[in-house]
Amino acid sequence: ISIAALVRQTDEWWMDHRTSTGGVVTGYWNYKTFLDANSGPLIAAWDYVESTHDLDWLTRKISQLEFIAEYYVRQDVDHDGLVEAVQSGNSGTLHQPARSCCWWDALNCGGKDGYSNALIYRAWRCLADLESKLGRMKPQARYTGLADRLRAAYAPALFDPKTGWLAGWKSADGRLHDYASTVVN
Repeated sequence: ISIAALVRQTDEWWMDHRTSTGGVVTGYWNYKTFLDANSGPLIAAWDYVESTHDLDWLTRKISQLEFIAEYYVRQDVDHDGLVEAVQSGNSGTLHQPARSCCWWDALNCGGKDGYSNALIYRAWRCLADLESKLGRMKPQARYTGLADRLRAAYAPALFDPKTGWLAGWKSADGRLHDYASTVVN
């Protein structure tokens, strides 16, 4: 059993069957509001190519990977480098079905989500490396630049000086939501 083949097949399934016309990867059953979902196919593609050196597959899939990544570019609505969730993350705004911006918990989070943006940073770095493997230096520089901007904005936006921790998210109203998240920290 080839783990690499399973990663490729799974990644293709998510790209071909669970990505909307707007570039949103749909998580779980029909949740189109998980900010972290688009990171999975990008990171998995890097894992697959890194382990197999299958540049033919990458050449066929690079446009789909860029399409998925561009959703994140559009979601940096205030152009500060961090990608915003569609949920505000403001207190009292927890409503089904879009109550959470990430798969791992069903709490009221959104705005500038620490967990999702950490994954987005990794996804953009992976995509930049994939672009480099194909000799596509302009897109490589673009995704590297997006990752660099996100990294530069991350701690200033999420660091809570009262606790010394990174907050789980910063809601649209500017409030830090610091619940001592070990996942983010």
